[in-house]
Amino acid sequence: MQIATLHQIRAARALLGWTQAELARAAKLSLAAVNNLERDASNPRLRTLAQIQSALESHGVEFQNGPGVRLRSEVFSTTTFDTGDVYAQLFKDILHTCVTQASASACYMNVKDTDFIGNSPESFKQSARDLRRLGLHERVLVEEGDSNLMFPPDTTHYRWLPKSFFGVSPFVVYGTKMAILLWGPPARAIVIESPSVAASYARQFEFFWQQSIDPPYSQQQLRDISQKLLPLD
Repeated sequence: MQIATLHQIRAARALLGWTQAELARAAKLSLAAVNNLERDASNPRLRTLAQIQSALESHGVEFQNGPGVRLRSEVFSTTTFDTGDVYAQLFKDILHTCVTQASASACYMNVKDTDFIGNSPESFKQSARDLRRLGLHERVLVEEGDSNLMFPPDTTHYRWLPKSFFGVSPFVVYGTKMAILLWGPPARAIVIESPSVAASYARQFEFFWQQSIDPPYSQQQLRDISQKLLPLD
């Protein structure tokens, strides 16, 4: 296998739109090591270069002979969770993807926490604990006026989406995936893995995020609300 050059590594990181911190996390290296490598301030071992190359290749980068890099033909796959505890399976996939794809957050839209906890209370509580344990963060767009904000503010940033924009089909974007939730019965979660589809829904989410407002509660009030509705301790 041809070992990537420093020029190719810099180009590959730019191609994915990653920060140095995201590359370091994906390659299981320190930020200082990646920074020194890209500045050509150190003499990296071949194993370190191979480690970085492997992380980039796992996210669709192809290293060509010579100085070039490109993205492989896009992956498109679908998975449907429709048996057993659908939401436990979905939450597990969200957490796994956020960790392995160096994506530190998930973005939910058209969500009511009461629907989640009504369908799968134990997995909902466990996902809140796992977010905190893994140091992950999520953003959630709920309907304007919704005060059932069950996750604590150290893991979740809620915003109120104007009622005229709020839809009936929740979706979540995480890494190169997006999932559509159908409450049923039967309950189903349809996960699409496609960088372009995920990017499209992520842009949609960002647009609506900018049109939304923070609920009129202090951080302490949000902690008190979540602790009352979904006690984790």
